[in-house]
Amino acid sequence: MDRNEKLSEHFTLGELMRSEIAERKGIDNNPPQDLIPKLRRICEKVLEPIRKYYGWPFRPNSGYRSPELNKKIGGSKKSQHCLADVTGDFGQAKNTASSH
Repeated sequence: MDRNEKLSEHFTLGELMRSEIAERKGIDNNPPQDLIPKLRRICEKVLEPIRKYYGWPFRPNSGYRSPELNKKIGGSKKSQHCLADVTGDFGQAKNTASSH
């Protein structure tokens, strides 16, 4: 899976599947191929308009969470993160231009 794959003009697959906990614990957080189109739509229909509205780059905290990761962090058994139906919270709205 190519973490650098662009899902939209400003967002990559790696950003939507990034998880410090998964990295620390060695948990595979790669989304199934059939969820990539959903992540792409989230980027195009939700994240890009937010970026345009605020006028600067930001990084979503999560877009996809594997069932194993979701269980590890105590997420809901019906978590929409596992279905790529949400983007989690956006953390602080801050300019991350230096990282993009």
